[in-house]
Amino acid sequence: MKRQVLIIGAGPGGATAAYYLAKKGIDVLLVDKETFPREKICGDAYVGSLFPNFFDEMGISEEMIANAAAPLSEIQLYDPSEESALFKMDSGKGATGYIIPRRIGDDIICKAAQRAGAEFMERYDAKELIIERGVVKGVRGFHEDKEMEITADVTIIANGSHSTLSQQLGLLNEDPSMSMFAMKAYFTGVDNMVFGRSTQFYMPETIPGYKGNTMSCFSLNAKDPECYATTLLAIVPYKTLEWWIHNSKQGPKYMKNAKLLSPKKGWRLVGTSYQQKNYVRGAFLIGDACSGPEGDHFYGIPPSMWGGRTAADLIEEMYQQNDFSEAKYATFYDKMCDMLNGEYDFYETTRKIMKSDPMMPMIKEFTQWAKQQPNYPNVGYGQMTLQYLKDVHGISYPKRNSAVSIGQ
Repeated sequence: MKRQVLIIGAGPGGATAAYYLAKKGIDVLLVDKETFPREKICGDAYVGSLFPNFFDEMGISEEMIANAAAPLSEIQLYDPSEESALFKMDSGKGATGYIIPRRIGDDIICKAAQRAGAEFMERYDAKELIIERGVVKGVRGFHEDKEMEITADVTIIANGSHSTLSQQLGLLNEDPSMSMFAMKAYFTGVDNMVFGRSTQFYMPETIPGYKGNTMSCFSLNAKDPECYATTLLAIVPYKTLEWWIHNSKQGPKYMKNAKLLSPKKGWRLVGTSYQQKNYVRGAFLIGDACSGPEGDHFYGIPPSMWGGRTAADLIEEMYQQNDFSEAKYATFYDKMCDMLNGEYDFYETTRKIMKSDPMMPMIKEFTQWAKQQPNYPNVGYGQMTLQYLKDVHGISYPKRNSAVSIGQ
């Protein structure tokens, strides 16, 4: 089978590339090893910047909101002393995003690509890139257990943080200090949840073996007014969670009557300090397939979707100019560096703070300071954080790219 463009991975990044390529009239095949809708072990938040930058143009904003379990309107932050502070998510301008189960939200984006004209093949397990004289020419794999070879002028690799294809190219160059583990599960019967509020917990000081220099935390997000909740855990061993549920001051308050609706699932999320090399001749890599954003802070959907759109624009230029040279592929790296590295600079400042001061005591100090401010709680969480770092610690942050940031 021969196509102009082959996209491996139908998550938000791959589906976005397929959407824009199809709108440009380019023959595109989008493949994924799963059957959609499929679950994704990651956060269920689709941040606000995605709506004007992508979903409006795709014609799916209303559908996304209609399928939202909850808006992201405010955040309640529990510090290591288990005292809390409440913040607006975006300075009171409305929801900064929406909690939408990934099996639903990702499927809506994928269907938008199909309506635009992209062909979608499910249950295709890509095993090995076809490389001739150093140029990627397609992929070998299995479709419903039958061997299938697909060749293409351009291949986009968007199949996530465990991509054996990016490993084949030597481009999964993660920074282990930026990587993390996430665990996700759905519960019912979680008490004291507020619709539209994300409740975030840092590990309490009373936990056995507590160390205050890590970002051990997790969050509960109300899914609907009946208080179904999704739990996303980051850098928290399961035994630690069990201890928190039964022995902490706040755990029983929320989880005493909780019942598990789905199996607990975990996934390793790669991360990196700055944009990594994301191309070879014949192929682009987007999202976590090229090590992705820094795991601790930089949310992955916006940069992966920007990568998909940028790759689509560049592929259109390549056909118009009949230029498929190594130098042309390299411009993708330059474009993504220009777009994303400013945001990485923003988080590099956070990492420096974490290395110079134990993080957990600083979070405790922040929540106490915030509640003393005259504009509390009617100011955005992100804005309050930046003000605290500037006023208390004399730290000024680089300017962010609002199109790719979380938008707090």
